[in-house]
Amino acid sequence: MIKIDGVEYKATWLQGLKQSAEILNGEGTGRLQGTGEMYIEPLGTFLNHAGTLHKDSDCTEAEWSNLFLVLCNPNNKHAVNFPFGVNSNIEQDVYISRVERTLKLIKETNKWEKVIEVSFIATKAFWGQNGRIEGIG
Repeated sequence: MIKIDGVEYKATWLQGLKQSAEILNGEGTGRLQGTGEMYIEPLGTFLNHAGTLHKDSDCTEAEWSNLFLVLCNPNNKHAVNFPFGVNSNIEQDVYISRVERTLKLIKETNKWEKVIEVSFIATKAFWGQNGRIEGIG
């Protein structure tokens, strides 16, 4: 099950959900002229995700299509709950940068495969300048 904006969808992450920590620095980051030492102006660590969602057996075609539409919405700042650590989750504000699905069969109605690939980009640092990790529960 995936939770987006407080709504639970009947879809499960297939193996291979990827988490990538992007450590970003501000414009003031660079080498100091006198010593050549690196000066770092940390903005924070942004936790991004990419993976494949699989349609649960009790998910209807209408629910599956609705999930695809939610993921494709161009006004797409969402609160999404992701697995994190051993037995915990992290809820993050994200935007969705890519959504992909494949048409399996065309006859009287379109039949889509039971997987959707999606990439989420964090809008806020989960590990900020204050040294605290946010959103883990």
